[in-house]
Formats: sequence, structure tokens, C-alpha cells
Amino acid sequence: MNTELEIMNAISLTVSTTNSRQIPNINIGGSWLPDMGFIDGALVQGLPEQNGMDIRLCDANIKSYRELYRVTEEQNGSLFQASSYTQKGTTYPKMNVCGKFIFNCGLTFDDPVIAKYTYGLVQVRKVPDTVSIVGSVAHNQTGEMLPVIRINDKWLAECGFVMDAPITAKVEPDCISITLHENDIEKYNELVKYARANKQRLLQVRRYRRKGNPYIELDSTLLEKAGFYIGDIFNVTYTYGLICLNKLQYADFGF
Repeated sequence: MNTELEIMNAISLTVSTTNSRQIPNINIGGSWLPDMGFIDGALVQGLPEQNGMDIRLCDANIKSYRELYRVTEEQNGSLFQASSYTQKGTTYPKMNVCGKFIFNCGLTFDDPVIAKYTYGLVQVRKVPDTVSIVGSVAHNQTGEMLPVIRINDKWLAECGFVMDAPITAKVEPDCISITLHENDIEKYNELVKYARANKQRLLQVRRYRRKGNPYIELDSTLLEKAGFYIGDIFNVTYTYGLICLNKLQYADFGF
């Protein structure tokens, strides 16, 4: 699942490599970092947790850096600094977590993770690759941030969800079911009647960007009716002609 969006209080990430030496790396970036206290140069302590890590902002009034280092080492943790990078004249905040510490946290290359943050704390936990986060998009007129889900995975076409295919979305509490229908213009009126009679939303598979994969977009009206809000996490299951989105709880993954 790929949202490509910065989310309120949570982001989706992947354990990657820094270079050909195969060093594990998690690159955490976003305009929210300074607001959470992680300013450029801030000292940060990372400690292993089950299936992930907790990254804490260190107190500015540390009495003994040697003691902090000792305690961190004893817990198989790591000390590092928040930083920034400049691109085309604009400075962006970031935190790079890398090296053996990531392995100490039970993570490895290509693991999908979710980072949930509050002031002074970023919690990173491993999740299945079918788990993602409800994204956000600004309203065209008011600028209000609204929930959105865009499904643009490669398996869409393999499951029959090709460009322009008609689909219906059935909404239930904490669940959305998307069903593929026959792309036959002569039967379209029947499909409209079916959707209305069953209180379902009639949608269409679109093209992702100009020359991309097919994608499905679920807007705020549909999502909020099912109880999906910005920053919520959900699981996706799919088979030919059917996609199911089920809302999850952060506590399920140790947050």
C-alpha cells in the first residue's frame, strides 16, 4: 500500500539501504519534526522495542553524557542527532536511523514500518505490507484537510481492476468493500440502479498520474461514513474482483 502522503501524527516508511555496503537505514523526514522538538542538531536516543523502536528526544540539561551513553549501550540502543538537508534552496528536517541498531530492534531490509509521533517521541513498529495509513488532502476551496485513500498497487490490474473499470464501494462500520463490475455500457443503467438500491457508491478505476498503474481513490465522504479518519491504520485484503479495507487499532502493533 502506498499513500505517498505525510499524515497527521503517523507516516509509512520502509527499512532501506544507505549504499552498496548493505547498511540498514530508516529515513524519517517531515515538516512536523521541529514541531515535535526534533530540531537540527538535537540529541536523540533510540531504544529497541518489540518489533520496532522508540526514539526519544534527550533532555537539554543532560548531567552526564557518559552515563547516557552507557545506559543506551546496555539496552542495545543508539544515540544520534536530528539533522536537515537542503534541496533547491529549501531546508528540510530529517532523522536518519541506521546501522546495527535497526537489527537490534528486530527489523531488517525492506520491512514496512509505521512511525507514530508526539512531542519528543517517535515510535516505530513493523507492520504487514498490507497495512497502511489513511492519508490527507486539502479541500480545493477551504484548505481543510480531509481523509483520502489512494490504492495504486500493481496487484490492482492482476485482480481485474483495470483503467475505467466500474466498481462499487459498500460501506460498513470500520470496513469498506470494493467490488468489480462488468465494463458494459449497455448494463451501466442497471449498475446505477443496483448501487442506489444497495446504498453503495459507484466509482471508476482511474489512471495513476499520466502513464502509471490503475488506481482507486476513496474520498472523505465515503471514508468518514465508514469511520476512517486521517491517521487511522487499516489492512487491505484482495482477490479477483474484490478488495476489502478493514480498520485496525494502533495498539494491535505495540503502540
